[in-house]
Amino acid sequence: MAIMGSPKDLQDKLKPLNGHIIVAPIKREELSTSILQAAPSASSERTELGEVIAVSDDGSLVKVGDKVYFRRYSPDEIEVEGVIYLVLTEQDVIAIKLS
Repeated sequence: MAIMGSPKDLQDKLKPLNGHIIVAPIKREELSTSILQAAPSASSERTELGEVIAVSDDGSLVKVGDKVYFRRYSPDEIEVEGVIYLVLTEQDVIAIKLS
């Protein structure tokens, strides 16, 4: 799965604060059908998947590199050198993808 942007580049440019995390969204067309079938009752329109690129120093449960599901309408978008990233709080994370 490809992400939009380079984690290394972003870590040198941004540091999230106050319990926020920065996520690179994984494009919907790159999701395999097995991921979408994992929750057939949940609408794929309501949640998104992304890779955690940076976390604040507030003792976050998620770490850089984790793939996380989050509420679709909760994040704020930021653009860094033409690349879109999402900023959300850890409370907006629904689950960490384990495999």
